[in-house]
Amino acid sequence: LDISENYLDEVDEEFLRHPGDCDSLSILDLSNNPFQKFQLFPEDTSRGLQATLRPCAHSLEILNLHSTNLEGKIPEDSLHLPGLKILNMHNNWLRGRLPVTFFRLGKLVSVRLDGNFFSSVFPRLPISPDLVHLSLHSNRFKGPLPKIIRPLPKLQSLFLHNNHFDGEIPNDFFKSSSLQSLQAVTLHSNQLSGELPRTLADLSSLRQLTTHQNELKDNPWIMLTNETCLDLNAAGPYAVNPEPHRRPYKFRTCGTRNDFF
Repeated sequence: LDISENYLDEVDEEFLRHPGDCDSLSILDLSNNPFQKFQLFPEDTSRGLQATLRPCAHSLEILNLHSTNLEGKIPEDSLHLPGLKILNMHNNWLRGRLPVTFFRLGKLVSVRLDGNFFSSVFPRLPISPDLVHLSLHSNRFKGPLPKIIRPLPKLQSLFLHNNHFDGEIPNDFFKSSSLQSLQAVTLHSNQLSGELPRTLADLSSLRQLTTHQNELKDNPWIMLTNETCLDLNAAGPYAVNPEPHRRPYKFRTCGTRNDFF
């Protein structure tokens, strides 16, 4: 069901509520509508989105709510959608703590929550092992980077830029055995310090890494072998190969403005 990109500003709370209305619905796209009066996440979970989607809880695979003027905090037990694979809620006004229950949805493949106002310390999350894309950039997350507590062998992109993450990047954050498919990581525009972990050089699939606008130290040992696109603006010089027995790396593009060579 696709009713995106209209001028809807209100949805009746009985929408899709009755059994049989959507018990086989797999896609619900309400994106790009200026909703004002429909409470998607009220404190009373017997109302709003959770109640509306209850009849199709086991069939729904794609839920697209981006750019719908969602606002306020999200209750911890807001979504009980065990078959959900794609969740898009970016470009809204959501704030507060990110519910851990979002990531207990065991079949998630793609999650976009960027462009909101989530501001809590990021929790250690039991993320779906099938996750391919995770975009949390342009929020107000603070504290250390989230610890990856289980292997994510299918994860290809991890976008965490433009937040308030601080401290050093954990040595095991880029563990190759957990992130063997990772192709793109954006960490720029945070408050990270220290050195980039040496495990970064072992990511055989990495193609893009952005680290500028942090407080990272120079890491002349970094050596990547896969035509990686590094945006190292204001992050220090990394074009040094101290291990001549390894194949030299190639840059498709490499930003160097404001570096200190």
